[in-house]
Amino acid sequence: MSFSGSTSLPYTPNEMGRASLSRTFIFYTLGLFAILGIIFIAILTKITWDASHARAIRVTEAFFQATKRPFERAIWTVNADATLQLIRGLESLEVVERVWVETPDTGNFGEPVTGSRQAEALTYTLNSPSTILHKDAIGKVFILIDRNTISYEIASTVGFIATAIFVYLLLLAVVIRTVFRRLIGRPLSTIVEYLSTPRLIEDPPKAELMPGRKDEIGILATSLQSMVQRRHLDLQKIQEYQTNLEDLVTSR
Repeated sequence: MSFSGSTSLPYTPNEMGRASLSRTFIFYTLGLFAILGIIFIAILTKITWDASHARAIRVTEAFFQATKRPFERAIWTVNADATLQLIRGLESLEVVERVWVETPDTGNFGEPVTGSRQAEALTYTLNSPSTILHKDAIGKVFILIDRNTISYEIASTVGFIATAIFVYLLLLAVVIRTVFRRLIGRPLSTIVEYLSTPRLIEDPPKAELMPGRKDEIGILATSLQSMVQRRHLDLQKIQEYQTNLEDLVTSR
């Protein structure tokens, strides 16, 4: 009759890295931060787009208000050269893609866009500069904001922020891995190595597993070591009982 107190694990210590707890923790943590980063970038893109578009409209309106009177005089006097010069002046703004003027009497000036983009253009009414016909509309100015310029500005800003977030996640991964391995990974590896000690129950190590560790992992290590010591004592008692029983049988 024999008793075996050796323990065996479903994998060797060298195979533990394949299913490392620290890697799983880092994977899920970085995955969560990545999802939050994507949501943040999407919200930031929307806010930046609205702010840039509103700023482009303000700049365009301010410039147009400064040239509104010359526009009205040029249209009223049917001065095509002055009208086209004013149109080119507005189109010189970085945020303006195209400008054109539509009048009921003298035709159109500039190159209007067609389709759905025409509805995106800002529209301003030109009134007669005459003191008698001051409130009469003589035409409309259409200003199309350049979305490509705004998109480029947003892409530059968001791209910089996305790069910063990516670098931050890399640094965070290094910090989390270092802290996790020091506080949790290495202590757990020590426990696993202790449990994989050959003939652990027959001859358990006498040294304390984690001296000075008073947290949850320290309590776990102390409890495991106490359990091993109790099994060792139980095994000794069983072996003594077996020996006494064999001696009793032999004496009879």
